[in-house]
Amino acid sequence: MIYIGDELSEKKINWHYVGFLVYMKEKLLGLNRKEKIEPRFKIERRFYRDLLINKILSKDIITFDIHKLLTLHESWFYKKHRLFFLMCLNKETIEIEPFKSHFDKELKSLPKEIKLETISKARKSIRLRCMKVFNYKHFSSISRKYKYHGNEWNAYNYLRDFVPKSCPYCNMTLLSSLEEIHDNDKLSYILRPSIDHFISKSQFPFFSVSISNLVPSCYDCNSHLKNDADFYSEVYLNPLTDSYVDDSGFDIIYNKKSSIEKLITDISNAKISIYDFKITFEIGSIKSSNSINLFRIGERYNLQKGNINRFAKKLPRVNDNSIRQYMDILDINCFEEALFEFLEMPRNESDIKHYPFSLLQWSLVKKLKLL
Repeated sequence: MIYIGDELSEKKINWHYVGFLVYMKEKLLGLNRKEKIEPRFKIERRFYRDLLINKILSKDIITFDIHKLLTLHESWFYKKHRLFFLMCLNKETIEIEPFKSHFDKELKSLPKEIKLETISKARKSIRLRCMKVFNYKHFSSISRKYKYHGNEWNAYNYLRDFVPKSCPYCNMTLLSSLEEIHDNDKLSYILRPSIDHFISKSQFPFFSVSISNLVPSCYDCNSHLKNDADFYSEVYLNPLTDSYVDDSGFDIIYNKKSSIEKLITDISNAKISIYDFKITFEIGSIKSSNSINLFRIGERYNLQKGNINRFAKKLPRVNDNSIRQYMDILDINCFEEALFEFLEMPRNESDIKHYPFSLLQWSLVKKLKLL
């Protein structure tokens, strides 16, 4: 898990918020009857009216940090519109505390208009309209035939100037965004990374376009490994606020007891093959442990030991004389800069997000006390 929150500028956050407001007002107040969303129940009308006129409410839902999203039940807007939010939850989430207890209390005093229908039918219709207002499908879908303005509210423009170059969940896979610019400054979108909902949009549809819930990621982490995992009930690292760097790191072990210095030297001298050593972790928190296990980081990294072997072979060659020779050859004045050039790794920990496998590189360099 690599921290990428420093890439998310205030300008980007405001752009996203304004884009949502424009879309939301069009759907709730627009003249197009086919596209207009008509809230049926009073709890909906009350919530959407508040959403339209109360900028604090709309801004909190769209721009709240992830810690506040993870404590929805403590937020002021949940307390004010509790029945609406509860009706939008899916059947699995409504069984999670404290939502279950809250819903049981609400059932004792349901509005008459909801009592006239079955609860499941009313919940389904309220949830469906919620998904149309907080419409991730609209935000993420584009037409290959259409040309777009660079400021239009969509996932491609959201990721521009924000997406890291490696997946923040695994730091293994390169992420790419590609678009074509036309003479009239309009854009054709070609590809973009997946966007993961840190908190599943199937659980919490009203957070489906909340900016702290939209994490650029690789397809394997997003669709194959995480999918709809419950990140609300269990704790996990979030790339917009957290990083493995803060409390966890990689390690290399061999089936014989050996210091990491000797192990690296043996790898470099080909005394140990990639089949003999194993990549492991020093885990500092439950968040890290859960994230490493869910994204199968250990198994995936051990399948890529060939890439790591090349880096490990360079480490024993790092000494004062060799780096100073490297400085002379490349005409570099800074020792650390030459060291990073020699090892072919990012110079700053803040750049780890742009280089696959660089978190492991930094871990090994620190363990060997090369910095």
